[in-house]
Amino acid sequence: MRTKLLSTALAAALSLSTQVSAEVMTGAFVPGNAWNQQAIADLNANLPKSMAFVNVFSSFSASWDHLYWQSSKIVNEGMIPLISWMPVDLSRNNDNLLPEIALGSWDNYIDLWGTKLVAWVNSYPAESRPSVLLRFGHEFNGTWYPYGNSPAWYVAAWQHIHDRFEAAGVNEHIEWVWSANNVNVDSVNDMTQYYPGDTYVDWTSIDGYNWGSNFSWSSWDSFNDVFASAYSTLVTNYPDKPILIAETGSAEPHDIPDPAWGQNGDNSDAGEDKDVWTAGMMSSIENDFPAIRALALFNINKELDWSLTDSGNTGLSGYIGGMMSSHFTSDFLSADGANGNVVSLQIENNTQPLQGSYVTEIAMGPSPLFMAAARKTSLLEKPELQTAIDEYNEANTAIAELAATVESLEDSGTKAQVKKARTELAKLRSAQNARLQRLRNESQKLQFTGVDKSKIKKILKEQQRLLAASKPLPAVNITKQERMRNGFKSMSPEQMAKFRGLKLEVLGN
Repeated sequence: MRTKLLSTALAAALSLSTQVSAEVMTGAFVPGNAWNQQAIADLNANLPKSMAFVNVFSSFSASWDHLYWQSSKIVNEGMIPLISWMPVDLSRNNDNLLPEIALGSWDNYIDLWGTKLVAWVNSYPAESRPSVLLRFGHEFNGTWYPYGNSPAWYVAAWQHIHDRFEAAGVNEHIEWVWSANNVNVDSVNDMTQYYPGDTYVDWTSIDGYNWGSNFSWSSWDSFNDVFASAYSTLVTNYPDKPILIAETGSAEPHDIPDPAWGQNGDNSDAGEDKDVWTAGMMSSIENDFPAIRALALFNINKELDWSLTDSGNTGLSGYIGGMMSSHFTSDFLSADGANGNVVSLQIENNTQPLQGSYVTEIAMGPSPLFMAAARKTSLLEKPELQTAIDEYNEANTAIAELAATVESLEDSGTKAQVKKARTELAKLRSAQNARLQRLRNESQKLQFTGVDKSKIKKILKEQQRLLAASKPLPAVNITKQERMRNGFKSMSPEQMAKFRGLKLEVLGN
């Protein structure tokens, strides 16, 4: 597992006005649905940073024996699987399985699935066992999947599977991803009605696309247009849950509406630029959507030409330009730190006094915002470096006093006095730099095991809550949202059947 484990000494007086952010891990769905390991490697070869995870689709018609190979190919490339587990039986793909699942008809299948997942995880050495992101029944607030538009049964089925996995110890290896469509296209018109509960969810998630002008109800929409409304809903209702964009992409300006698939729009977006769209997406995530912690491209051509890397497609350069920012990472970021085994310590080079208490920080970096969250929760006491830290703080005080003396002597002292004081100050600073380096070296040797994971979770929840509140909610274009909702709802049964067929193609891609 490549969970990023960082820890930082707390500064005594840090202001929340400091610019803060938290990294975003990247991933994608690739051609072959993870059966083709080369397709994963090929996309990575086009990127400046490796992906952290790969999306793989599976149904209730498939066993873990299939996912064993798909997940293993993902891990072979140094990533983890995001399994989009669809409660669909392909032999009767119009039937809603949620009532059957909730009432126990699928228990043997579910239990065996979980048992084999755990066996697969445990087949790896203890120090490198992979995690699994599990996205059950995504886009539940749409009507194209047979399990859509059934909030009560959806919640009951989710909780039933989760509870069985909890009893069997499966949940130790997975993080649950609750993934809505960006627009409610159901009869409920409220995605929160499908929420299974905080104890059942690790990540909240959104799928959304720029459909261009290919439908009569769609237009060329920015990332903000696509995601602002659903993002605001998630941040408002579940502020301590990190957000994962599980599927996204943009149409190509050269896409021509295909009436055979119900695409009754026009080509008015022909003058748009997909590279501008992808660059804007990355900029928006970094600057305006602080609660987003993961981003997955839908990197194949299907309903439209979503891919960034297929021949004739565009958008890759805009994506790469944004990905170069340190805001985006190849590290797998755990939602709650439950899988962290070893914590390494980093000490910031700052002039504030260093404290003798340490907090475990997972995936957040040494940001003031995380430190503020840690101060509001329990700290993990690690006194091993207390003596060295006391010496560091005492030296900081001496340096500050001598610096003030030098400044005073420059106004009223002799040249000899100034020279002597400056020389002494330089020695103190040099010694302090060496002391700080020794602190770093020693701290990196420490391995803190047996960390109280409940404290980690508490700290990370508070950090995510503060992070989500660090920026105002993005503006929502209600008109576009309603046009999209009404457009999908106006599809004829024949058009929706074709749309469903296209959506289910991912299972065999």
